[in-house]
Amino acid sequence: MVFLYQGVQGKLFLPPLDFIQLSGAASRNIAMFRDFSRSYFHGPIHPDWPNIAAAIANQQSILAGCTQPMELFCAGTSSGAYAAMLFGHYLLADIVYAFGAQTLIAPKFLEDVVVDIPPAHLDLSLLLSEWNGRTRYRMYYSQDCEPDRMAAERVAHCKGVELLPLPGKDHNPFMDIDYAQLLAGLFPAPSFAAAQT
Repeated sequence: MVFLYQGVQGKLFLPPLDFIQLSGAASRNIAMFRDFSRSYFHGPIHPDWPNIAAAIANQQSILAGCTQPMELFCAGTSSGAYAAMLFGHYLLADIVYAFGAQTLIAPKFLEDVVVDIPPAHLDLSLLLSEWNGRTRYRMYYSQDCEPDRMAAERVAHCKGVELLPLPGKDHNPFMDIDYAQLLAGLFPAPSFAAAQT
């Protein structure tokens, strides 16, 4: 199962269908989420998701409805990468792929947000310091984009976190690389044997 979290612009730094095709996500069950409230998924996103607790419970319900044993991958870009890390922690994802992740929500990004966000959600270094015992976080970012490099380095000490700097200086780490090659096989097709275990 692949859970994809879009950034504020409603993309995955690429058109979503391109990301899905190139990464191999199309060979798996997919759920894609977008935060129209721009509240880092803590505000009302959908009538069934009035707050962060409901968002977590709803995603747990999606997973509970899957009848086959599976791996859970969470992936996102920018604020969606933040969401992939946040939800991946609570959902006990196998692997989180975070591209240009925000790990500390600055007050300037919360000016229009009217919901309370817990301190451990404002600062993912607090949340991830308590490893869930399962999830591995692969953080991709442009090595010369200082805000993204600093965001990644803030959580580098947390167990399960792996930093994967890429050439470039743009917030979109796909700008200066062969992104088709990077994404190829990110989500390999599930094997029949794995589905039977």
